[in-house]
Amino acid sequence: VQDDWSLKKLHRRILLSESYQLSSQAKVSSFEADPENILVSRFERRRLDAESIRDALLAVSGQLDRSSGGAHPMQPWYKNRFNLNNPFHLEPASNRRSVYLLTQRLFRHSILDQFDGPDRNSSTAKRGSSNIPSQALFLMNSQFVREQAEALTVRLAKEAADDEAKIKRIFLLAYSRDPDVTELNSLAEFLKSYRDANATRERSPELVALSRAILTSNEFFFID
Repeated sequence: VQDDWSLKKLHRRILLSESYQLSSQAKVSSFEADPENILVSRFERRRLDAESIRDALLAVSGQLDRSSGGAHPMQPWYKNRFNLNNPFHLEPASNRRSVYLLTQRLFRHSILDQFDGPDRNSSTAKRGSSNIPSQALFLMNSQFVREQAEALTVRLAKEAADDEAKIKRIFLLAYSRDPDVTELNSLAEFLKSYRDANATRERSPELVALSRAILTSNEFFFID
């Protein structure tokens, strides 16, 4: 009330609170004293929502279009011939934030639907968070995920010189941290072995493989 009913100020106050900034990696004593987390002694580990997953993939790969609005992708009304047997279905390509995606009611978005995107036909007061095999299959076979991995590879080539620098850069972009010694050595060996196994190719895909592994990892999808 004192902030003139400003939701932005309310969100800022919540996000800057000590409770919101607690880690899910709490001490054992926290789980023993507060197993249900009723006292908010730790932050519950949670997965990113569908829109945040798509936006994060685009942001890390360097493909996110941060501009707002823009022309609507719909054709003029007189060119549409939608009917009962040919309902409206359009999913135009876009690198803008998910909040600007076209919303349609009969058909759910091919990416957002995989990760519990909201039902467009009703008000969604609370999001669910499932963990099902189709999500892993989507990440393995999605053209969108592969495109972002390839774009991330191009970005790494521009921003880092050698393998060690590339590994450190991709960790900073995706995880906001530096890799530890074990991770650095393991991934350096992975890149070397992958490169040796594909030495006859003109363009080695080891960085694309690394990018896909990072972009589909649990640490990228979950907030601790």
